[in-house]
Amino acid sequence: MTKNKKNVGILLLLTLALYNLVFFVLPITKNITFFISYGFGLFAIIVQLLIIYTAWGKSKTTKSKFMGVPLLIVGFRYLFAQLISSLIFLICSLFFESIPFFIPLIIDAILLAIFIYSFVMVEISKDQVEAVDEIVDKKVFYIKSLKTDVDIILQMEEKENIKELLLCLAEKIKYSDPMSNTSVEIIEAKLIVKIDELKIAVKEKDEVATTKFIQEATLLLNERNLKIKI
Repeated sequence: MTKNKKNVGILLLLTLALYNLVFFVLPITKNITFFISYGFGLFAIIVQLLIIYTAWGKSKTTKSKFMGVPLLIVGFRYLFAQLISSLIFLICSLFFESIPFFIPLIIDAILLAIFIYSFVMVEISKDQVEAVDEIVDKKVFYIKSLKTDVDIILQMEEKENIKELLLCLAEKIKYSDPMSNTSVEIIEAKLIVKIDELKIAVKEKDEVATTKFIQEATLLLNERNLKIKI
């Protein structure tokens, strides 16, 4: 992403240089129509540079950087449309002595309004996706944590018959619905307590208590999964 940002930035700076060269080298009268077309085009290039360093610069993770791509697409579409508009009015100025200033002003203002609207909508969508992802991460943490605890207990156990029971419990947890729910909070709390008791029983090498807690944890897990399924 850093390399891409640098390369795109170089291309935009090159575009800026060529843009200024074309506008100021051609023998065109520098009237209000000229400066309107030039100003909107210059603004589009600068905005795209800012989008690159905002969309990718502040992103710390690959996922967040990837979610900045729609902003870049919106920006580049606006840049392309605005440059075409500016160049069209530039070419027209070569053949017509006077072009009413309100024509490029209205067209360029419409393009800018469409860009702002699209940019805001993409930002809103991005924020919503990130908020949902944060909620999902919190809800799936329970099962991930539970699976880790059982895996640790499994490493502590030495007897093969108990290991088989623990493996079955670990598999049940692995294939359980990862999304937690408020309706099963009490069951999940009981399940955590039961896993803690199971860990103690394994440490104390109490085979009877270990078998009992595995069975009770399995029943609680089945109840939890059934309620979430409903």
